[in-house]
Amino acid sequence: MLGAWLSDRFFGRYRTILWLSYGYVAGHAVLAAMDVAPGARATLLFLGMSLIVLGQSGIKPNLSAFVGDQFSQGEAGLLDRVYSLFYVAINIGSATSQIATPWLLAGCAFGT
Repeated sequence: MLGAWLSDRFFGRYRTILWLSYGYVAGHAVLAAMDVAPGARATLLFLGMSLIVLGQSGIKPNLSAFVGDQFSQGEAGLLDRVYSLFYVAINIGSATSQIATPWLLAGCAFGT
């Protein structure tokens, strides 16, 4: 809701996606830094997850509408194809991560 409100009232879709994506990236960087400071893991976990949530609030409500904004009235026939490919790409990425994450955690070994 925050990202949609910021987009509609103040910044527009593009700027909201751009600036809140920085928070998303920073949140992942903070999570990655948890191993550097083991004494502050709980604090870094909370901070990193909060930044990810803040960043995601700008991406989720705006990205699919932003994709649609790229097309004019004359290209309306392409919207079905573009949205299909957009969501296929998202779902392929999600499915790949479900397969790749356990494989990476196991040490990238084939056949073990």
